[in-house]
Amino acid sequence: MRRARVRIRDSPDTRPGRRPADSRCTRTHWRRLVSRSIPFRTLLLLVAAAAALAVATVAAAGSSAEPTARALPAGLPADVGDRFRIGSITKSLVATVVLQLGTEGRLRLGDSVERWLPGLVPDGRAITIRHLLEHTSGVEDYLNGPTGPSVLERYERNPSYRWAPQRLVRLAVAQPSPFRPGTRWSYSNTGYVLLGMIVERASGRAYGEEIAAPLGLESTFVPAGGMIPGPHAHGYLLPGNVFRPTKRPLDVSRLDPSYASSAGAAVSSAADLDRFLRALVEGRLLGPAQLAKMRTVRTIPGDPSLGYGLGLLRLRTHCGVLWGHNGEIPGYMANAFVSADGRRGFVTLESTSGVPLVKAQARGRVMLAAIEAAVCP
Repeated sequence: MRRARVRIRDSPDTRPGRRPADSRCTRTHWRRLVSRSIPFRTLLLLVAAAAALAVATVAAAGSSAEPTARALPAGLPADVGDRFRIGSITKSLVATVVLQLGTEGRLRLGDSVERWLPGLVPDGRAITIRHLLEHTSGVEDYLNGPTGPSVLERYERNPSYRWAPQRLVRLAVAQPSPFRPGTRWSYSNTGYVLLGMIVERASGRAYGEEIAAPLGLESTFVPAGGMIPGPHAHGYLLPGNVFRPTKRPLDVSRLDPSYASSAGAAVSSAADLDRFLRALVEGRLLGPAQLAKMRTVRTIPGDPSLGYGLGLLRLRTHCGVLWGHNGEIPGYMANAFVSADGRRGFVTLESTSGVPLVKAQARGRVMLAAIEAAVCP
């Protein structure tokens, strides 16, 4: 069977379309969604702080999408084709590209970082591509420790500042490695920045090249600069956010996402992520052996319901396991999960972020409840 080739493109052609999806949701919009999948009270808790929200649900009969939105200011309803920043869901796209390159013989998961990026990472001979994919490399996250605030402060002071991936890696490796490669699990954005660089070396193209036409993922790309071409949701930081104090929601739609690099800079839509995840689990992107590797997980410390494979999160629910990823980048939050057979799933793209930690944890619990309500019988 011929499988679709995933290529993440740098930026799409600007298509004429309706204006950005900033819109006030009426009670009717929400009740239509509730009638399909999610208890009304749960959904209201979930989106109480949302500027715009797009939701796609997958049922046994196939995919269904319900456009929903709440707005700052009032405007048009959001649509499942509207573009949002997806943060760390980018990792699932990058991991799929890496595994496809492995299938084509262009790299091996056992290759060392030193082979592809000589001299960039201390102990690079001991760190493999697999370690990077599964967050067991021991390379510190550049957003942790003393370097994290400097990255975010620069991001805020100069929204158009372009971070080179090499500089992000240098910030990370200036910190001591917390453990030897392969001995522990610790989430590291740096690992996926390195993977993006390796993809470029192995393929001869920028990691942000086009996603193949057979999937029709027209709204999934890595933007050049801060602008999101075409219909998109404006992103907001909320009062009390961790980036800076603010008395009212702050529109951050045009901030350059290069600080997230191949760990989190992509843009997509709810409809595209639905198509991508179903194609992945149905074997249209990877063969059985590669998909099995992707779904071989390490349990995430502190939460036995969660496991991490190669760019995929495993989420246990009362009706079975879901596969996917979540993401957050200033102004946006995202979740995309699907069952192993592709028959059930849930995608939410939300254009707010930066809520205080306690509220974020509460919203996380509500999100898990909403996912279970949407996909479980």
